[in-house]
Amino acid sequence: MNDTQVLWIVAAIVVLDIIVTGAAFVWALRRSAALKQELERSTSAHERFLVSPQNAGYSGGPRRFGWVKGSGVLALTDRRVIFRRVFGGPLEIELADIASVSEAAWYRGMYKAGRRHVILHLKEGAKVAFMVRDASPWLEAFDKALTKG
Repeated sequence: MNDTQVLWIVAAIVVLDIIVTGAAFVWALRRSAALKQELERSTSAHERFLVSPQNAGYSGGPRRFGWVKGSGVLALTDRRVIFRRVFGGPLEIELADIASVSEAAWYRGMYKAGRRHVILHLKEGAKVAFMVRDASPWLEAFDKALTKG
């Protein structure tokens, strides 16, 4: 095999990788949009959104919520926190189970410029964190919801 043939094989692999990665990215964006709509439709008529569904990342929590971090859609209602993963099952936490909320740039070794972690401190002592673009609306909504309840 000569140098030209090797170069063509490498170029073909790179192009194939770009196509597959691009298709996966487009699929994840569409799935995220579908999750937002599904969340808005499936929420009970007896609860209202304090923070409407938006893209977020699950940064980790106790084993029952899953250790695998990932992307999805996060929302806060007057009853619960709802997270729908792009890959994987749903995660829901009742507001009554949350003792307090804080924010941090770093959580369990994760950091991303321009993002903050909203950390839920559960009454049982565990922590659950989500990475969001702007933590301010989340912290304000949690503050109102937790002082109200």
